[in-house]
Amino acid sequence: MIRASATAKAILRTDKPVNKDGKRPVNILVYNGSKQQRFATGYFVEDKHWDKKAGNVIINRISDSDLRFISDKIAQIINDFKVKVNKMELAKLPVTENDIMSHFKGSGHESFYDYYERIIEAYKPSIKPDTYRVYKTTLWIVKEFRKTLAFADVNNDFVRDFDNYLRVKRKNKNGGVANKHKNLRFVIGKAIDDGLMDKNPYRKFEIKKGEDRKTYIEQDEIMRLEALDTSAFKDGLQLTLDMFLFACYTGLRFSDVTTLERKDIDFKKRLLTKVQIKTTWEVRVNLCDKAISILRRNMDDDREFCFAKISNPKANKNLKKLMPLASIDKWLTFHIARHSFGTYLAHKEVGIDNISRLMGHKSLKETMKYVKADKEVLKKAIANFDF
Repeated sequence: MIRASATAKAILRTDKPVNKDGKRPVNILVYNGSKQQRFATGYFVEDKHWDKKAGNVIINRISDSDLRFISDKIAQIINDFKVKVNKMELAKLPVTENDIMSHFKGSGHESFYDYYERIIEAYKPSIKPDTYRVYKTTLWIVKEFRKTLAFADVNNDFVRDFDNYLRVKRKNKNGGVANKHKNLRFVIGKAIDDGLMDKNPYRKFEIKKGEDRKTYIEQDEIMRLEALDTSAFKDGLQLTLDMFLFACYTGLRFSDVTTLERKDIDFKKRLLTKVQIKTTWEVRVNLCDKAISILRRNMDDDREFCFAKISNPKANKNLKKLMPLASIDKWLTFHIARHSFGTYLAHKEVGIDNISRLMGHKSLKETMKYVKADKEVLKKAIANFDF
């Protein structure tokens, strides 16, 4: 029996809803014997501009430059595949599903990473800088897990393997794992809406929610961090230590510490006034001597920001190096500094309204996490915690 040659044609996904521009995605449908494979092109066309029989765009005017560009690209994709098949047939090689997959993955079409980048850049003007940063961090971690990624590879196995990578290799807890899955799931949902993917691998995957757990850093642990010999520190360890301690003294989030400017500090009044990145609410915190000392050590006349730049993943990585040096055996991230600040205030029986104001919470529900904490745990965690 003679094996049927693999052929390809462009189709308009009329089974998909139109996007916000009133267009539908164009796919390449490959027939290889009795099997079919479908691949996204990244191009979108209105129904009225598509010729189903010809499998290409209808161009009515010479001035339709965008449509002509898409038409040429589709023709090029089909022709490149024909050349590929002809070469294999001349060499008397069978055309397999993997051959077809490999061709379309490596032919220069938009990868999943390209699409992810395009989506978050499109949303950047309408989301908070901190949200944008979190999506960028997730992309960086996925790339760390898998250097290249085609849409066809984003399947159930990929999601399960990524989950295992986060938990085993990166040692992320449920909360951190869940956040990265949610970011990835959002982009995948957009890809499905745009007709670039057919199935959502998260449909049958349960994202384990993070425990509502608070870890605190104790007074003696703070003192050990303060007493570290930093003379031989490299690769941002001194910066990370200063920023972490400063967050313990002020309750600021990482995003607010890294964006803290000279104009936000009034040394005469010993007052910090900052519009928070996450909530856009203004927070005012009185500065203790240790916080002021850290500011003076890090501020540079040639820089508007109080601290040098460092990424959140890098800072957390540095924290993992710092904690053993101070004989601290806890799972800590930068955000733990904020938890410790809030817990200290609650333990000192500061009123909930004042705690909420100092931490810049939008809702008292968020503040209650500290107030409702077990008094004995708080006492042990931050006994005599005095800035």
